[in-house]
Amino acid sequence: SGDMVDLIVYTENAGGVGDYNDLGYIYIKFSNPISYEVSPCKNGQHLTTAPTEQEKIWTLTKTSTNLIIDCNGVKVIDFNFQTAGLGCAEAWSKDVAKIVFWSSGDSDDDTASDEYRKF
Repeated sequence: SGDMVDLIVYTENAGGVGDYNDLGYIYIKFSNPISYEVSPCKNGQHLTTAPTEQEKIWTLTKTSTNLIIDCNGVKVIDFNFQTAGLGCAEAWSKDVAKIVFWSSGDSDDDTASDEYRKF
């Protein structure tokens, strides 16, 4: 077990009920080794490298083809949607309208984030 960053990513709803549609989620679990998952793509993967400093600043960048995650300025994940399983590229090709830190009171709550800022 360990602390976890758990983000739910939404797109704008194009004519349906409500304002947003669930695009997928990203989680990073600080176990040994650190693992991550990008849904609805491949299930959990392990980081092969990550900075060892206690305080970690994570930067997530989504392009039309990749999710790039840096930790303290070092690229640790370059996740290609096209090669990551059925439905992944289609889901993540959409524009992101909203990101929420998961906090529903279950075991998947975000327990590692102190703050965030949009760039």
